[in-house]
Amino acid sequence: MIDIEYLELKHRLDFLEKCRQHLRGDAARIVSVRLNAWERLIKKIGGPIHGTALKTKDGRYAIITADQEPGKTRYTCFDEKGPIGHGVYNSAVDALVECFNMGYRKSARPSELDNLYQQTPRATS
Repeated sequence: MIDIEYLELKHRLDFLEKCRQHLRGDAARIVSVRLNAWERLIKKIGGPIHGTALKTKDGRYAIITADQEPGKTRYTCFDEKGPIGHGVYNSAVDALVECFNMGYRKSARPSELDNLYQQTPRATS
């Protein structure tokens, strides 16, 4: 069975590589850094995108899940204080690309999310 999400991710990776080949100087360097980060992330995910947890350099997290609306995918961003934003897309690949563009470029381990959950303040009744 062909993984459609992987094929779409690979296509985007190939497109970035083609763009990089036509650039020089700082532009080529910037695209190369982005290309390498994108390639590492795709390899790290290694399977379905739904359920993927991502993180930024400054300690924010995002998780990609199915949305309540059938056929849609949601990302939810949060930090140690709780949710800070979300977005809904037509595909898991589009949600992943948006997260990547916002700086969520590393895969997060489940233990990191557990630790963050333990730190998140709870409302008292």
